[in-house]
Amino acid sequence: MRGFVLILMGFIAAYGCSLSAVYSARFMGALTPIPPNYLDPGDCVLPCWYGVRPGEEAILIFEERLALANRDGAWMFSGRTWNYGGQILAGFRLNVTPTRQLRLGDAILVYGEPQYAFLASSASTLGGRGPRRVVTEAYVYWQEGGILVNAVQPDGSFRITPDMPIRAIEMRQPPKENEDPVVPLGTPRWHGFGSAEYYRLRQ
Repeated sequence: MRGFVLILMGFIAAYGCSLSAVYSARFMGALTPIPPNYLDPGDCVLPCWYGVRPGEEAILIFEERLALANRDGAWMFSGRTWNYGGQILAGFRLNVTPTRQLRLGDAILVYGEPQYAFLASSASTLGGRGPRRVVTEAYVYWQEGGILVNAVQPDGSFRITPDMPIRAIEMRQPPKENEDPVVPLGTPRWHGFGSAEYYRLRQ
């Protein structure tokens, strides 16, 4: 009987540890399985998505990868590109539809600690459904502005949290050495989650 009790206690302890690990992962934002081709940079250095790096690949390559990701990922992807008059990709935007599929914590797990961020308010339908309402938007940057993640706070609270749904991801050719970051003037440095007042744009 004593042996059975010890085994049962061991099982309960192991189950508790597994629950704790799951909760920690969810807190960081990985609330749902992430298709490997959505945030995965592929075989190139950030900023990079699915092997496509702004400033090096042709726009046509991005469009082909986007179509492939739609086919394989079973998510609703959309995107747009921009250039400087040629066929080489200068930057692109990936829209996440419907919103709530990816969280800010998911991006941080892949891209590492952000460098800059600011908060702003806007009216949104959060993915095209329901009436427009005021939400808080976070603009979070990596790679000196080469990566931008736009996430929303549905309850309108003026703070940054890891569970904020991602609305869009932008990547552009990062600045060269000794050039200024590609972020709006007055954007604060990353200061961790929360810190509502710290993330207002400095005018």
